[in-house]
Amino acid sequence: MNENVLDLFDSMLRREGLYKVNEDQFEREVTSWKKISFVDAGYKDPDGNALILADDHDVPGNTALGTSIYFLKLDAKRHCGLIQLQSIDTREMGELQSGPKSRTRVDWVLGPVVWGKRSLVRLRAIKVA
Repeated sequence: MNENVLDLFDSMLRREGLYKVNEDQFEREVTSWKKISFVDAGYKDPDGNALILADDHDVPGNTALGTSIYFLKLDAKRHCGLIQLQSIDTREMGELQSGPKSRTRVDWVLGPVVWGKRSLVRLRAIKVA
């Protein structure tokens, strides 16, 4: 979800006494409720535009402002993850001119994969009031 919706969720959970802050494996604070973590996607495309906007208009016939929330279940064996599409390709690039350091180029082609029907869900046209 985007930052605005995450702030609303945090506020709602805190007001209802359901707010719980956990630490993930990267030592970041993550808001959760019933073991479901809520995260600000916070990513931008190469042009600097946010990927999850507060005003998505992709629902046919819907002109009201709304946003999307994505639920993703990550599990290496059963749900979503990455799959290696090609073998790893390594090439020696030679020494750097600035000193006795050698360079190696590594090309590793990965792709996202979803194994289960209910591994990725999108709620769209959520009205942010």
